[in-house]
Amino acid sequence: MSRYSSSDLDQSTLSVKRVFKGIVISFILLLIVSITIGFIVVFINIDDLIIQRVLIIFNYLSILVAAFLTGLNVEGNGWLNGSLVGLGHILLILVFSLMWVETLFTVGSLIMITLGSVTGLIGGMAGINFKD
Repeated sequence: MSRYSSSDLDQSTLSVKRVFKGIVISFILLLIVSITIGFIVVFINIDDLIIQRVLIIFNYLSILVAAFLTGLNVEGNGWLNGSLVGLGHILLILVFSLMWVETLFTVGSLIMITLGSVTGLIGGMAGINFKD
């Protein structure tokens, strides 16, 4: 006997609306941090390599937080919804980066896609399990 009813199996647990909201939230968080770091750089002389690493860390933290919030607001498959938030966030960054670089898919971009998806997956799983 299945523990799921037929109506549970028919209902999709992928929420495109929540995933889109998660991507928007992740970009808003990243924008806030980027502006804050920009103000700090104006007044304090900080090495460019440090700034780059801090922005990369906050990029993935924004994915984690947004995927967590997405996981809190979906009915199931937090891992799927969260990983799509991470994937969408990174893909949009890669599309924006086409203004400055010529090649989109490099080893570095594949690593970013993987890390973004895994970070979102972890955030989505944590969010869905946190609400229970």
